[in-house]
This record gives sequence, structure tokens and C-alpha cells, in this order.
Amino acid sequence: MLPPGRSIPNEAPDHARDGAVLIALLPTAEGYAIPLIERSDDGGPHSRQIAFPGGARETDDDFPVGTAFREAQEEIALPAEGLTVIGRLSPLYISVSNFLIAPVLACGHDVSPAIWDRLIPDPREARRVLMVDPVRLEASRAQRRVYARGHEYVVPSYRWEDDIIWGATAIILAELCALLN
Repeated sequence: MLPPGRSIPNEAPDHARDGAVLIALLPTAEGYAIPLIERSDDGGPHSRQIAFPGGARETDDDFPVGTAFREAQEEIALPAEGLTVIGRLSPLYISVSNFLIAPVLACGHDVSPAIWDRLIPDPREARRVLMVDPVRLEASRAQRRVYARGHEYVVPSYRWEDDIIWGATAIILAELCALLN
């Protein structure tokens, strides 16, 4: 799912910041889905992009799980109660924001499907929450045009309803889909 001409470095630079994202498999009436967010329009390198809830490590965090859960609570009011950590996916260095991301995978077996009604985006962090079914998502994989930071790119991506999911989020989703299959 890497854009053409890009590669993932074997190691992040020493000055990379630690971050974590939460991949939460939450129950729905049909099975399970993952909450993704549309980032706020804050002028940063990831403005308006579709992403997992997540962010920077803080000094008090039990990294990476604590960071992922704290960020999900702050960004979309997703409580940690009822979620069980299954494991972690491959770390991913994001050069445009200088983050080494640790994806944390959790499952909400003990969570009611009504949780979706209680996910509220913090407008400073997220414009909205998307409920994405990773099983259905895989069929939408294709090359698409995206616009970011004043440039047009043709990138491997997923489509969910009217949204294009690309970049680091698509890379992490590709690994998740491979594991789920």
C-alpha cells in the first residue's frame, strides 16, 4: 500500500517521536467494525485525512497501549473498559510527521454495539467518526488520486463510502486485513 517511489525505512531516525494508534474491533449488528476518524482541519500534515485514533506518547503513558487508549479516549471518547488488547501490528515510521507509530490491536467482545452511539469526536482532533468494516474494505483496494498539502498523488488506497483511505492508515489496514483473512 506504499505510494510509488516511497519506501519504509528499516529504522526510524533517532529524532523520531513515539506515537501509537488504536485499532479497536468493536461489535456491530453485523459483526465487527473499526472506528476511524477524519482528522480536523488543523493545517498539519495529516489535516482532513482518514486515520486511526492515536497520537504522541506522553511521559506518563504506559507505551504503546496506554498511549493508544488515552488518545482514543481524548479523540472520540472511546473508553478502554471492555476492550482486550490482542497484540500489536508492525511499527511504521511516518516521515512527513516524524512519528514512529505503534499500532495496538484490541477487541471489544464485552462491549455493546451501542458503543457506536457514544463515540463523540473532539473537534480539535477529529471532524467525525467512521464505522469501517475491514472485511468489506478489502474489496475496495485500488489506485486513486488524492490531494494533500497542495499536491496531487496517485496512491494505493481503500474507499469507504465517499472517503479515500491512504498512506499510513492504508498500510496498517492492509496488514490487519491480511491477518483477518
